[in-house]
Amino acid sequence: MKKFLLLLMAFAMCFSLCSCTALLNKAKEMATGTETSKPPEDFIGTGETEKYTYEEYKTYIKLTEYLGEETEVVLPTVIDSKPVTTIGSLCFYEKPVTSVTISESITTIEGSAFYYADALTQIEIPNNVTFIDTRAFGWCNALETVILGNGITELPDFCFNHCEVLKNIEIPANVTKIGVRAFSYCEQLTEMVFSNSVNSIGERAFVGCTALEYLTIENESATLGAAIFEETPNAVIIAPENSSAYNYCAENALRWSSSKSIDAITPELPEVSTEISEESSRQEIE
Repeated sequence: MKKFLLLLMAFAMCFSLCSCTALLNKAKEMATGTETSKPPEDFIGTGETEKYTYEEYKTYIKLTEYLGEETEVVLPTVIDSKPVTTIGSLCFYEKPVTSVTISESITTIEGSAFYYADALTQIEIPNNVTFIDTRAFGWCNALETVILGNGITELPDFCFNHCEVLKNIEIPANVTKIGVRAFSYCEQLTEMVFSNSVNSIGERAFVGCTALEYLTIENESATLGAAIFEETPNAVIIAPENSSAYNYCAENALRWSSSKSIDAITPELPEVSTEISEESSRQEIE
């Protein structure tokens, strides 16, 4: 009987502790507005090499922090006999690296991976990288040149936010979407070309790009978010006449041209026919 009572008490204590933990986690979720993070099912553990801390998963490795002192970095392809596929969030945060060579095993660059890596001057993203998350290169104040591979289909929100000296970047033909404020405050960008594949440009995409002169939009039906040229006084949109970009210029009093060799104008919206308006009014009354 004593053993039974002891077992019962032990069970009650465990249940109570589990309940308290659950309640505590719930309180944290309510306070922060986010769910308590749980490791993915394939997560195995953490580790450290001479140059990196990392997370080990069942089939891959994620780099979580650069610990080395070299300014020119070549990322590893394998750790613990597993491919290094992911550059984790804040991996290079405030690290004094000037260049990073991304290995052929990398497929993912997580959000804010290079946030405030403000000594980074150039980056080449190879074709094997297929996903870049929000703010991946935000506030890289020395970043001048970016080479994007063909694996990228979207540039996320705030991707190159406050890359103040960014001058050279070409958007691959595979890219279909430009995120919100993707190039905000890139103060030395002078020209951007979006091929026919780009069908969506997020709001305030070029806010504060004070040197921007031309944005070419080849896709006639591309959608443009609000205020893409806020604080960008000299920009001209190069696009086909009567395209969605042309209409956007008319609606927002922006300058447009069909070619850089032709002087830009501010298009006007077509006037609504008086007869049509009167007919519509009569129908509403009826």
